[in-house]
Amino acid sequence: MDNDLEVVYDAQLTKSTINKIHKYIDTREERGLEADGPGVGWGAEQFATVAKMFEEFYPGENLGVNEVCKFTLEPELLKEILDQIPFIVTDPEDNLTIQIGKPTVVTGKHNTHFSILPHKDWGRKVSLFYLVSKSGPETNFYDGPEEPDAIIAWKQSSLDNKRSYTIENGKWYLFNNSHIHEILHILKDRRSLVVPILRLEHDLSWEDMGNMSLVADAVRKIDSKIDDGIKAG
Repeated sequence: MDNDLEVVYDAQLTKSTINKIHKYIDTREERGLEADGPGVGWGAEQFATVAKMFEEFYPGENLGVNEVCKFTLEPELLKEILDQIPFIVTDPEDNLTIQIGKPTVVTGKHNTHFSILPHKDWGRKVSLFYLVSKSGPETNFYDGPEEPDAIIAWKQSSLDNKRSYTIENGKWYLFNNSHIHEILHILKDRRSLVVPILRLEHDLSWEDMGNMSLVADAVRKIDSKIDDGIKAG
């Protein structure tokens, strides 16, 4: 494997469940994402400051940020999702996270797409990732300096060894959050489900997280811990 991204489960959520997730997110956004939960992570205000420094590298491109929304899903919807995933999530109310990528700096008012600058997901080494939005945005991984050029982001000119992927619907990916990555040409927003690997039932240590092959093997074995007839969760 390439140590960036790998499919570990081909387990598609039903269309009905996907529609419910979208409806739930839309309803939450109408009321404000912080209304019923602890709110979002490193978000729009901080990112807007950084993005202004990088507009020259994305001429005419709108720029955005991933907001990690750690609000609790409604119990019925949470159970419906858990019944369809082939691994055990410890404390799913806290650890099954909705992540929403959205534009925060609009430079091209007639451009309906936006991009998320090269960054790392601080605090997460590896996670399981399921794309809820339609497939299509290009995800690029890079090699580069350990320290970002400005707060959390890298200039493209500072990076090399570009690796490009298109994440598909219906698959749970092992995503290396500790590698520098960007997402290009997102339409409207980008919605996904994220579960940090440390929140799954396995015997991996924090140090093991640097070995993606080892992590992938461990994750694929998680479903073997589920007794016949008993679903994840």
